[in-house]
Amino acid sequence: MPDLGTGGAVRDAASCASAGGVAEIGYRVAAEGALDPALASVLRAFQRHWRGEAVTGQADAGTLARLLAVARLCG
Repeated sequence: MPDLGTGGAVRDAASCASAGGVAEIGYRVAAEGALDPALASVLRAFQRHWRGEAVTGQADAGTLARLLAVARLCG
């Protein structure tokens, strides 16, 4: 997963969507906006299910890679 200029972490919903997209696999998120408490909550839910070793609410490189892998499985 490429570094998106934020130390490997995503700072907004649009970047998260372009990296695999939690919405594409069934999580409800706004299409745009900052990494706010609502998006962090969705990311934690995803991480609890798919990346239990790192439940942070941040879209780091490992979370984005897992998002992409799950989206491919669901796609």
